[in-house]
Amino acid sequence: MLAAVLDSMLKNMVGGIVAGVPNLKAELAAKPRVNAAFERFIARQQSLSEADLEQALPDLVEAYARAYARAFTATELVDIKAFVATSSGAKFVQRGPALLADPDVAAWQRRLTAMGAARQAAELKIFAEALKVARKEPKP
Repeated sequence: MLAAVLDSMLKNMVGGIVAGVPNLKAELAAKPRVNAAFERFIARQQSLSEADLEQALPDLVEAYARAYARAFTATELVDIKAFVATSSGAKFVQRGPALLADPDVAAWQRRLTAMGAARQAAELKIFAEALKVARKEPKP
């Protein structure tokens, strides 16, 4: 289930990056070698993310268990368990991650990623300038 969530998010982020980086879409379409390099990069990122997720999954399950214990009373957890046992509750839990691939949600995520990608170069320049200034300050 988490792999499906990760896959949907990655596809949406890639779409946003392509939309947010000037001329990238045209370059990928016009230059097969650039497109192949991009595809290899994306495949590597997905593979690395999946490996990270697999390694970190036990910690995530434990973190969620503690989070649910803090957020809900024992009675509420029993109620939630009863809801999940219904056909509607089971569908809610099973279909929830797939909503990331819903066209409206995916379009929103692509727009958000494109916004970040479009300003990334300028933001890195701002940070580099701030870092340059900070490095010149005398040590306390």
